[in-house]
Order: sequence, then C-alpha cells, then structure tokens
Amino acid sequence: MRSADSDRRALIRQQGKKVFWGAVRAESDGTFREGDYVRFSVESPGSGYLYVIDRDLLADGNTGDPMLIFPWSGADNKLVPGSLIDIPAEDDDPNFFTARITGQNQIGELLTFIVTRKPLNLSLSDKPLAIAPKDLSEWEKLWGGATERYEMEGGAGAVWTREEQQAAAKNGRRQLTREDPPPQTIYRVFVANNKGLLVNLVLKYRS
Repeated sequence: MRSADSDRRALIRQQGKKVFWGAVRAESDGTFREGDYVRFSVESPGSGYLYVIDRDLLADGNTGDPMLIFPWSGADNKLVPGSLIDIPAEDDDPNFFTARITGQNQIGELLTFIVTRKPLNLSLSDKPLAIAPKDLSEWEKLWGGATERYEMEGGAGAVWTREEQQAAAKNGRRQLTREDPPPQTIYRVFVANNKGLLVNLVLKYRS
C-alpha cells in the first residue's frame, strides 16, 4: 500500500494514520518503494526483550545515525515462545511504518534486531530514540555472531493468517504451534554470550 505523508524521516510513524490493510509476507531480501507500508513480525523460541534499531543505508556502504524505533513508550517488547510481536501492532496508531528515502544516495535501511535476557536501561518516548554509536558497537561485540538464514520457499505474498493475527494480539492467549505456518525468514545466530543476540537485516529500496 502507499501513503502520501510528507514527513521525510525514514520508517516513520505518524499518529492519526491508522488504517485497515491486508499484510502480506515479504522475503528478507525483497525490495520496497518509497511510501510503502511496512510491518515487522517477530517470534522467538526463547523468552527475552526485543529492540529494533534503524540506520539509513547509503550506496557507499556507510550508514546513518542509529535510531531505536522499537520499543516506544508503553510498548510491550517482551518475547514469549509461541507468540508474535508485530511492529507496529494492528491496534497501534499508526499500525505501520512508512518507508521514506532521506537522500539521493540512500539505498535502504539497516535494521538491527536485538533480543536480551533482561531489559535495557533506555529512556523511551513516543519518538525514535538516538542510540550512541559506541553503545551499538558494544552490543554488536557482545551479542553478534555468525548467522544462518533460512527462507520459506513460496511464502512471499501470502496473506497474514488468522492464527498469526491472534498470536500477535495484545492480551491474546493464542500460541503458534507446529501446525501453523512457519516464519517467512528464520535467523540462527551463534553467539558466545548467552545474555543476548543480535542480527542485522537490510531493507532495500527500489531504484
């Protein structure tokens, strides 16, 4: 879907823009256009706390400033096995991010997903939170590692199922089982530090 918002910040959340739209799966190496609506759906086999950091990805390989885009104030970022965290959730306002290109040399977003055993001490608000590059670098050293990626064949374009919707619902009790559709993309991270894990995902924009 498309949006006509004028805000130029990448992956924006603009309140008052909540709409009903049909979410479909996308491969992790798929491409997006400026104005596309984007939602991330995350599950984990273990418990923990989820954080998502966004950086503009430039054509020369450099990145922009790291910004924490999830959680925001009041958001529940606790991962529970069998449940999903949708970012943003269906009943959030807004219930999507809008892809935005902030410069001519931007080719995408570099998204860093972090899961920690204990919550991080961060001052959250309704706005993206600037993360010190030195802190992100330290987290990468602590929780990053060799990563394997597995992509579900034929899954791209499939519509969000009722089971997935129920598993992501706030205060919902539905848990995903082996009989439910598997994730579109699975990341396996080999880390020495068992207090967290970190994986990067590139969201690419079409030229």
